[in-house]
Amino acid sequence: MNGCRVGVGHVEITPKHKGPTGGWGIGFGTLQAKPPTDPAEKLYATAIALEDADGRRMVFVNADLHCASRPVWEAVASGAGLDPSQLVLSGSHTHNGPGQPYGGWLFAFGSTLPLGLSGHKRWLVDRIGKAVAEAVEALAPGGVTVVRGVVDGVGNNRATPAWNQYPPDVIEDFLTNGPGRHLADEPRNAARYRDPRITVLAARSDDGADRGALAWYGVHPNSVGPKHPTFSADLYGWARHHVVAATATPIGFGGGPAGDVSPQTLADDGHMLPPLESAADAQGVGLAAELGGRIGAAVVELLQAAEPEPFTLAVAYDDWCADDVLPNPIYGMTQLGAGIDGPTDLWPQLEAGIHSPRVKEMAKRQFPPDDPQHPKVPWFHALKVPVTARRVFDWGIPGSYPLHVIRVGDHVFATVPGEPTVMNCWRTEQAMVAATGAATASVIGYAGDYCAYWVTPEEYREQRYEAGSTVFGREASTELRKALERLATTID
Repeated sequence: MNGCRVGVGHVEITPKHKGPTGGWGIGFGTLQAKPPTDPAEKLYATAIALEDADGRRMVFVNADLHCASRPVWEAVASGAGLDPSQLVLSGSHTHNGPGQPYGGWLFAFGSTLPLGLSGHKRWLVDRIGKAVAEAVEALAPGGVTVVRGVVDGVGNNRATPAWNQYPPDVIEDFLTNGPGRHLADEPRNAARYRDPRITVLAARSDDGADRGALAWYGVHPNSVGPKHPTFSADLYGWARHHVVAATATPIGFGGGPAGDVSPQTLADDGHMLPPLESAADAQGVGLAAELGGRIGAAVVELLQAAEPEPFTLAVAYDDWCADDVLPNPIYGMTQLGAGIDGPTDLWPQLEAGIHSPRVKEMAKRQFPPDDPQHPKVPWFHALKVPVTARRVFDWGIPGSYPLHVIRVGDHVFATVPGEPTVMNCWRTEQAMVAATGAATASVIGYAGDYCAYWVTPEEYREQRYEAGSTVFGREASTELRKALERLATTID
């Protein structure tokens, strides 16, 4: 297609031995998960290599991991002979994937893998590197397209109290002009305050011999639950199984605006099944298979209508130094309560955020109003500064993160190193369209490396679980968006 080339790589990355899962935290998830026997639960890395007529090359990889890992991303790029700007690695965010060697020990420790990082890293680098090598070696004349659709009845916003911080005109704009326009008639806020759109990048060689797809959607893949005995690709595994059975197209899933969205079904009348209050009780293979089937069916329709065509590539990349503009990172007390689909014993006391009696009492120890971390209450009330070990041993939270802004034809992708919320992604999407003039834009979450949650300043003030897990303070998402906007204005 006019000098454009595409290539696809698809490699299984299911662990061959027992090990810890990476999404639930120590003491909560399965520490000795077994390899799965159900094909729908197996884990994969899917790579799509693109090269436009001017020789500009980009490789996208979606892998069934809790999140991308900087050490793995760097090693895969180096092994493939790619510049860092030429590789985007994102995770599906399955909570039942293997633990990962993140850029910082605190996150690695939190994902139940405090030891054995070197061997685990080598294994991931080898398998993901193989998918990238296959995609690059398969480069052949072809085209690509970015298509979007809507998947309904799959999730609900688990942090709706945080949306009380938004003025009515902001909510109305989201429901009228934003992603919520597809859901404005839903009777419950938990159903409306999410992004039901799915973005699919479809590639096909001119002779039809090589084809593949990547998809990004906004829901947490933690539907099988923390006690599930095997590794699992969760709902995206069943979605992939459906797509491959119907179209024979290798596909990899990644996370989008999923930070505050839980995997729950909706009944025909718009009410949730199960009720929001018992979300954790409903977790299991049945829920994952049902939701995955809905996602897969939507992708099949999009792929059948997609017409890959010639494309142009433009990329802007930066190793963003968050330490330069954001306060010293620290977790908040509400992070210890987790979310409704992964609650801890603290959840009943903390579920109401800063308005609960327990947190009101803890508020006496919160950061003062003039501090960028206000109104966060730190994990330990005596710790209002980062752990000294981070500065001495560099084992805490990394100070820099890889960011990409990539234009494929008339669509722009922007990466976020962690878990962005629905409103955060919508604001970023609007900023990318304004900065580039592209027709459409979307956010690739869980990309590059992990930095927990990225909530808006309004959501941060509520200090629910997601805000307590936003380590860089209330202006973190604002500064991240500014960094992406700067990149977008320099896109080449």
